[in-house]
Amino acid sequence: MQDNEVSWLDWALDAPREELLAFVRSLAAVRRAHPSFRKRAFLRDEDAAWLRPLRNDVDDRGLMTMDDWASPRIAAIGLFLAGSERDRERETDTGDDDFAILLNASADAARFRLPVRPQPWTVLLDTSDGATNSSGAAREAATPISTVRARSFVLLASRERR
Repeated sequence: MQDNEVSWLDWALDAPREELLAFVRSLAAVRRAHPSFRKRAFLRDEDAAWLRPLRNDVDDRGLMTMDDWASPRIAAIGLFLAGSERDRERETDTGDDDFAILLNASADAARFRLPVRPQPWTVLLDTSDGATNSSGAAREAATPISTVRARSFVLLASRERR
């Protein structure tokens, strides 16, 4: 065992560490608040849809195809999670919000088409600008097309009517 500066951890929270801690807390709060992120069973086709960045095609729906899964050029991906689903084990309805999880690992911005929902999409987390919407203040996505900046993650929710 080594008890010197090599193995000591600096637990002081400077500004970047405070930001990281706040971000991780906001992720944990989102997971705790939404059963969609704590499912007991594998996703079914009606529970989710895989999204890819839009191409220049006008009629592009932005859904992943088998060719997209095999393409080495795709560096961004999205997942739509339907929040309202039947819990098969407990025979209850989860009644959660719908979510869009958008990840972009490329050096360029990626545009995704969000599924049309009855309620507007709200940005919960965006790593490109440090935005965390854990306070509940709305930051709505203006269009059904969401742009994810380079090397970023965006989490959007379409609130269930309650």
